[in-house]
Amino acid sequence: MASKKVQNALTNGRNSGEHKGYLIQIVNFNDPIDADHPLLRLALDERLLNMVAAYMGMWPQLHAIGSWLNSPGSGRQGFSAVASRPEDLKTVKVFIYLNDVGTKQGPFSFIGGSHPLGADCEQLPEHKHPRRVLDHEMIKTFPEERLTRCTGPAGTMIMADTVGYHCGGQVQEGHRLLVTFTYTSDSPQEKRKLTLTGQPTWRGSPIQDFALKN
Repeated sequence: MASKKVQNALTNGRNSGEHKGYLIQIVNFNDPIDADHPLLRLALDERLLNMVAAYMGMWPQLHAIGSWLNSPGSGRQGFSAVASRPEDLKTVKVFIYLNDVGTKQGPFSFIGGSHPLGADCEQLPEHKHPRRVLDHEMIKTFPEERLTRCTGPAGTMIMADTVGYHCGGQVQEGHRLLVTFTYTSDSPQEKRKLTLTGQPTWRGSPIQDFALKN
């Protein structure tokens, strides 16, 4: 099913049934995930969970799994604002590019140190939209050189605390196809999106069990 959606998106450029014409959901955050789904296996990889835990200072819970394809469209919607409600006080998101992503494929971008407890967490750009900070608003507080653009070949993995300022850039050429995993504490501020069809019998470590605990 997912492969058909990707092929349709690449052929037609967009899916008019989606909320954003330039973003096609391949795996929706709210869709139930099969217990043997390869993305679930990857999200529960012990090495990955331990890296997330090292940053968070606690074992993480797997909050959501998603995948989408971005094509050229109406443009970047601005940086996610710290003022918007995050999944949790510390939220680690993993992004894995499934195609080569350069500057023209709208790479994931972030401003380091803008997350809570970061060096610049008190730097709050003025913005009109309650959930977004537009580029011209952001640059008044954080100059262009503070922005890190994460380009890379297919298979590139990015880990970021997305409670800080971040955005996906505008796709100018080609497309950007990625998968993403969201990790929080076991008491997140936002209701958990992940639901499973069955329970994975292959998991075998305490940190994997914790990541799926109800």
